[in-house]
Amino acid sequence: MYLFGGVSNDDVIISPWILNLTSWNWYKPPISPVYPPPRWGHSLVIVQPENKILLFGGWDFSKALDDLWELDLKTWIWKEIIINDKKPAGRWSHCAVSFNRSEMFIYGGYAQDDLSNDPQNFDDLWVFNINTKYWLRKNSSFIPPPHTRGACLAINEREFISFGGVSNDENVNDVWIYRRFENKWVMIQKNMSQPNFPSARYNHVMVLDRNTIYVFGGSLTPKVGTQFNDTWTYTLKDLKWTRDFPDISKDGLPHSREHISAILYKNGMVVFGGYGGYDPDHCYWNDLWYWKFN
Repeated sequence: MYLFGGVSNDDVIISPWILNLTSWNWYKPPISPVYPPPRWGHSLVIVQPENKILLFGGWDFSKALDDLWELDLKTWIWKEIIINDKKPAGRWSHCAVSFNRSEMFIYGGYAQDDLSNDPQNFDDLWVFNINTKYWLRKNSSFIPPPHTRGACLAINEREFISFGGVSNDENVNDVWIYRRFENKWVMIQKNMSQPNFPSARYNHVMVLDRNTIYVFGGSLTPKVGTQFNDTWTYTLKDLKWTRDFPDISKDGLPHSREHISAILYKNGMVVFGGYGGYDPDHCYWNDLWYWKFN
């Protein structure tokens, strides 16, 4: 598990960290000659089998960033990819997914030059060709409304799925699928409130294990007490939500949180850190949890 950037106690972090998933110990990688500037709200996607990570966007506490960086996981050296053509506007809290070695998609997001200006919510979809190093905006006849702070992941080599976030200043729990080769959006679930659906939320995380999506955490507002620590599954075969109740360890359950880092590991989800709301005692977490799927 690789971490870069983020926020702790209102300071932007730059130091990268790696979690050894065998020993569960953290360590710092070798020092790179250059690093991306400090930021949070950026995206990191892994490109296989080249063993590289792509970083895009984020916020540096003064402006939205539109830069693109590449990390070589063999040498641990960062390199900025300079784009002299069209590219997405600077943003943070967007979605990013990659498809093998060929493409990275960026969807939605949020921008604000400073906190006194009106925010901008994006509904655009961009694809970065990893081989040619060019961005292309994907325009289709029907697009979802603007989404920010949601979660996306690739469910196969043809499609990625988007769940929840903020749309037109409203928290949502809708589900959309983008079909890559058709350049087509399909709405799978409308935004609605029902007991058998997860509540509308943003800044949650989700991973895919075989044909089931696992969702954890998120928030209703930045205020303390409005974050979630519930767990849900969404089966792609029948498009059905189910509330999951993991076995409780001696340490209990993770505190409610948003802005979480998570990866899939051995039929489970590794969860690190997060934000607990505007409360000095429940603000930034640095704990590590493992949700073993049933």
